[in-house]
Amino acid sequence: MGSIKPPVPCPIKCAWAEACGKWEAHYWPKDTRGRAGGGPVAIGVFGTKAEAKAATDAHWASGDCDSTSVGPVYRLPDGREFASQDLPPGSLYEPCLSLEKETADFYPKGPDGLTVYAVCPDGTHWCIDGRANNCTLPNDDVHRCWVRTGDARAGNLDVGKVGGPTCAAGAGSIQTGAWHGFLHQGYFVEHDGQIPRGAPVAAAWAPRPGAPVWVPPPGSPDRRDPRRVGGWGS
Repeated sequence: MGSIKPPVPCPIKCAWAEACGKWEAHYWPKDTRGRAGGGPVAIGVFGTKAEAKAATDAHWASGDCDSTSVGPVYRLPDGREFASQDLPPGSLYEPCLSLEKETADFYPKGPDGLTVYAVCPDGTHWCIDGRANNCTLPNDDVHRCWVRTGDARAGNLDVGKVGGPTCAAGAGSIQTGAWHGFLHQGYFVEHDGQIPRGAPVAAAWAPRPGAPVWVPPPGSPDRRDPRRVGGWGS
């Protein structure tokens, strides 16, 4: 998810993007989905999901699009608002389906009960709680290929291989199609880069009592496992 672009120079400070209650409706013009430059076109922003869905239904009925979608609008700490696909690099957020009761349990959770995505410097949307493409324990749903500590909502997030059960996939970095690096102490840094001096140290925590733990739905085929959304652990 997200458009792959030339990576933004690092380090990049990360910040939590909170769903603000608005919904944006989109459509893909006919015969453009999956092609270069064939991204979604915004129909508008609406106060409720039902209103946004009605707008996409009307657009679909017109016959001039291949598909439509509805998603929450997110607000960064500085007040800027974006649909998920437009969030800038460094944004941390919880995906649309994870926010909805009927599908929330289909997404993997971290120890705080959240499913955290991060927008990488090249625009790739990385499911930190997901499964790496090179996971060495593909049938185990207890471990995390990337172990995150710190407070995602405060932007003080550290991702590595320490702090919980993990596998042997890499050393905690993320390798996308166009970028390779770490998310350390609240910053995206290049694979051989340095964390800015004075960056806060992310503290580890224990799982919150009663926090939901992701369990795959009965009979769910492994290829649809959302924990596979991510990249290569390296």
